[in-house]
Amino acid sequence: MSITDGSPISTRELTAEKFGVALGGAAPPTTQGAYTQTYSTADKTISNPTATVVGDLGNGASGASSTGNFDKIEVAIDALIADNLDLRKAITAIIDDLQAFGLVG
Repeated sequence: MSITDGSPISTRELTAEKFGVALGGAAPPTTQGAYTQTYSTADKTISNPTATVVGDLGNGASGASSTGNFDKIEVAIDALIADNLDLRKAITAIIDDLQAFGLVG
């Protein structure tokens, strides 16, 4: 890859500052603080959600009219936690990729 004057450009030189003009002609963004990632497990597969709408769990407007339905709500909350973790892993992978290209801190 080369820039308009024919000189070579490396991937390392492709920073957000260099892209500032290329992205809609806007001025380059000011440097933002680095991401602090305390969760480090990355996964590039986003699974189908596993959570269920609470109203679909059984009888009653709130879906919690029996002990069995309370158990279903517990399972639904566990599914929401799993879905959140799946998205957290995907976001971590996106941040890792952007950092590898020098586009974010």
